[in-house]
Amino acid sequence: MSGKKSHKDEYNISSSQKKFVGNARESRGRVCSEWLSEPEEQGCAQARRALIESEERYRNLVENSLDGILLTAPEGEGKVLAANPQASKILGWPEEELIGSPRAVTFNMDDPSIKKMIEERVRTGHYRGEVTFKRKDGTIFSAEVSTTLFKDSAGNSRAVLAIRDITERKRIEEELHRVHNELERRVQERTTELEESRKRYRDLAELLPEMVFEADTMGRFTYANRQALETFGYTTEEFEKGIYHCDMVAPRERARVLKNGVRILRGERREGDEYVGLKKDGTEFPIFIRATLIEKQGKPAGFRGVVKDLTESRKAEEEFRRLAIAVEAVAEGVGIFATDGTILYVNPGYLRMTGYEKRELVGRNVNVFRNDYHSDRFYHSILQTVLSGETWAGRVAITRKDGSFFENDITISPVRDSSGVVMNYAVVARDVTEKLRLEEQLRQAQKMEALGTLAGGIAHDFNNILAAIIGFAELLQDRARKDTEEQRSLQSIVDAGLRGRDLVRQMLTFSRKVKQERKPLQLADIIRETTGLLRASIPSTIDIRLEAENEGGYVMGDAVQLQQVLMNLCTNAAHAMQERGGILTIGLKHVRVDRGEWLDSELNSGRYMKLSVTDTGHGMTKHIAERIFDPFFTTKKTGEGTGLGLSVVHGIVKSHNGAITVESRPGKGSIFNVYFPLFQAVPPEQGEIREEVPRGRANVLLIDDEESLIKVGRNMLERLGYSVTASRSSAQALSLFASNPRAFDVVITDQTMPDLTGLDLATRFIALRPDIPIVLVTGFSHLVDSEKAKAAGIKAFLMKPVTRGEMARTVSEVLER
Repeated sequence: MSGKKSHKDEYNISSSQKKFVGNARESRGRVCSEWLSEPEEQGCAQARRALIESEERYRNLVENSLDGILLTAPEGEGKVLAANPQASKILGWPEEELIGSPRAVTFNMDDPSIKKMIEERVRTGHYRGEVTFKRKDGTIFSAEVSTTLFKDSAGNSRAVLAIRDITERKRIEEELHRVHNELERRVQERTTELEESRKRYRDLAELLPEMVFEADTMGRFTYANRQALETFGYTTEEFEKGIYHCDMVAPRERARVLKNGVRILRGERREGDEYVGLKKDGTEFPIFIRATLIEKQGKPAGFRGVVKDLTESRKAEEEFRRLAIAVEAVAEGVGIFATDGTILYVNPGYLRMTGYEKRELVGRNVNVFRNDYHSDRFYHSILQTVLSGETWAGRVAITRKDGSFFENDITISPVRDSSGVVMNYAVVARDVTEKLRLEEQLRQAQKMEALGTLAGGIAHDFNNILAAIIGFAELLQDRARKDTEEQRSLQSIVDAGLRGRDLVRQMLTFSRKVKQERKPLQLADIIRETTGLLRASIPSTIDIRLEAENEGGYVMGDAVQLQQVLMNLCTNAAHAMQERGGILTIGLKHVRVDRGEWLDSELNSGRYMKLSVTDTGHGMTKHIAERIFDPFFTTKKTGEGTGLGLSVVHGIVKSHNGAITVESRPGKGSIFNVYFPLFQAVPPEQGEIREEVPRGRANVLLIDDEESLIKVGRNMLERLGYSVTASRSSAQALSLFASNPRAFDVVITDQTMPDLTGLDLATRFIALRPDIPIVLVTGFSHLVDSEKAKAAGIKAFLMKPVTRGEMARTVSEVLER
């Protein structure tokens, strides 16, 4: 025993039973008095050493903690009594300045969570949640706080706070959320699965705090924080009974855990290892463990470490993998470009659209897709938009690897880092070639429908006019002497009227919306009909010439589509000669093609009808000629063409098992040769044998609301020997017929009239007298055709204008049935 009197006095007291040593000592500010026997004194010394070791151990844990730890006086200003180095680092205050500072110095008192923390801690004795702190430099940051109230040995109220700076986690959460939303927006139209990934990304953003543990050299846990217990599903009571580190991993991982534990005990430093964790309920989950050696008196005493639950990060990895799979699978092109235009990534959709391989694009500049379809100003406007940090969306023509180009709807969006600086650009491209083709077909169909409506609108009135002209001319021919100038002039009037009739019929045929059935057709007839339309639309400075070597060639086809081919080719030829005029030549002849020769390799050997359209215009270069059939390629100015005409021609020719070629040189004009398989040598029909106009004797009821046509019809029929009763009113004619249905042998009625149409009138006539022969005549009507007329019981259907011979034969035929 020492005789030193500082803080300690000893008294020796003897008794008959034992010797006592009386001690009165002061230790760390606390004074106590004890009377101990010498054996008890020795036991007390051991307890003191254990206490010191325990304090040292927990002091190391606090000093080395990744979290900041503060000891404060919770009452009043909440002054800081003690702080570990991490707290000083997180708060930005030197330790000596931090000690003694009030709560208002380190906490962001404007944060309502501070008040909530204090109130809940007073009420429950502890609090856990997120609050904001204020560093010495004034910056505000978010932190996760776990705080508990307790009484020290002197009975003073104290609070301990564990502070974890979650600024970086918040940044990562925000970045993950932004990247998630950005990528999801680009693929949400093509996959519903990505809707689920949004929720999983939000779950991923809820990162869990790490778990802290200590274990002895046998692997028995001596300490585990509450997060560790909650995560693994153990209670405090179970922990106190004894849990080993091998209990916390899957059985297949235990040998590896033991092996790595031995390495740490031998002094080997490890950066950490991943394992399959095992919860109390048997659930396996991925974990990451990083542990260090605990030494006591220079000897291994156990482990101290941190466990991180990797479940959410693994989910995130899986979601990124699924998202990558989705991006790789979508039909749209997805790319990422650097700010200088370097291509960093393109998905398979982009490669399919452009014809490149990935290695041919990655690392190159986006100018590889540029072409002359757009002006420099157009590309400059895109660049200015994206450089300003805005999203650009629009339609761009992209060049393929083979030099052709196609239209795309493109969205270019900036991708920013956490500071808002644009790192690169995300591009989503959708090939709209097919969409535009369908839109153009719709526009063409609408144009044809409009033409049909226009043609139908004028056909009725125009045919009525022609009917009067032809009819009166034929009446005058009866009075004129044969082989005279007067007779020839009248015949010219009749011929001109018939040409007008044919022109109207061609317009109606060309504008039909119904797909026509393919049948054997003479191309020579198509050429003649189309030429009639062309002469009315092509300037007179262009001379149209026909060179048909053999008119007996038949092809199997759609008359309207073949007419469209010829119209498009001739219209393009005329456009090439519009400034100076020239010669447009349409040729037709038989040819034989052998497979594998200079012509289209897909064309089978055999005999073909070769349709040629030649112009003397400005011609074209070889480069243009190679692309002339590409959709949307055009050399015309804006507003003069869509670039689809020759593409449509090419499609029609291919659908007829044919081929089309072009020969051209600048300044030398162009020749388009179209090859259609020869169907068969169908003999042309014999020309109409001129017959005498049949005459007859019968009572005719003639109905038409046009006065001129009533006069022509009456005179025409009366000269043929018929007795005619005429009426300009359908209602009057019905009344007249109803009064005596047997008074008439045949009825000839116009279709388009006030009150009742010819079809309605015929229906009522047949109801009154089922066997009455009726001839329905019309200039044009959408409501009736020959099939509908026949179905209604009408015996004959005629289109105006009707010649005297046609009328005579028709009336004679219906009377004979």
